[in-house]
Amino acid sequence: MKVRELMTGALITVTPQTGVFEARQTMLKERIRHLLVTEGGRMVGIVTDRDIRLNLPSRDRHPARVRAGSGARRADLRRREPDPGRRG
Repeated sequence: MKVRELMTGALITVTPQTGVFEARQTMLKERIRHLLVTEGGRMVGIVTDRDIRLNLPSRDRHPARVRAGSGARRADLRRREPDPGRRG
């Protein structure tokens, strides 16, 4: 079996300027847990529901004022180094 047999064809993306509250609403509406962050047609990162949960809410950062790019992990599409803090 190949990944292409399992993947979703329609990509759901946000920009780094998208508000985190809006990104979370998109995740809920589309029933997904990950959003690609794109800028100028190029993938620059990924933001997950976990990223949002761990970073929001707090007393200092209201979801409507935080942008998706501020919590997104930067993408390096040339190579992928294992994340020592991540299981799986």
